[in-house]
Amino acid sequence: WSWIHVQVCSHIKPSNIMVKDCQEISVKVKLADFGGSQFCGNINSCTCVHTRCYSPPEVLLNCPFDEAIDMWSLGITLVVAVLGTSFIPYNSTYDILKFINNIMGQPPDHVLDNGSTGAISMKHLGELSGFNDIKDKIILKQGPQTGLDLFLDLIQKMLDVDPQKRIMPLEVLLHSFLNLDVTPQIIKTVQCLGFYLCVGIW
Repeated sequence: WSWIHVQVCSHIKPSNIMVKDCQEISVKVKLADFGGSQFCGNINSCTCVHTRCYSPPEVLLNCPFDEAIDMWSLGITLVVAVLGTSFIPYNSTYDILKFINNIMGQPPDHVLDNGSTGAISMKHLGELSGFNDIKDKIILKQGPQTGLDLFLDLIQKMLDVDPQKRIMPLEVLLHSFLNLDVTPQIIKTVQCLGFYLCVGIW
């Protein structure tokens, strides 16, 4: 694992995740497509491959970035796994930034000031509606379940708009959600996704 633990994948999304034996107790998960991965501390943003709707604010704003981008992409991927559908607009970078601003809040000044996408001002993208929008969608889709509150706490930490405060892989592995003993199948599957993908990108 020593090689992969120092890699930034930069391309985490549902189509790059392989899941085997979904109906069995032990779900096997593999992360694919490391063709654009780079070593931490030596990242060239010009050569990184991203899918816009799975990209964090610092990528969309053309800011310098680090391994925290993978945590954001994994958070989006886990929400998609629970909802069964994409929930972020595909239309344009502006629409994605507006969605992020409305749901998760405006990125801090140290992100905005370092971005080269000067034409997009996130200070005028609309009023916040809050993370509860995502929470309500998940509860409506899945119903109240054991561990759902912990899942939402983990997702909120993964989708922090400040990359310096965003939860890191080791912290994810220690999070209470991944250490629940008894969970419904959908939560168990998402647990496995989160655990194995964090091990894979850490």
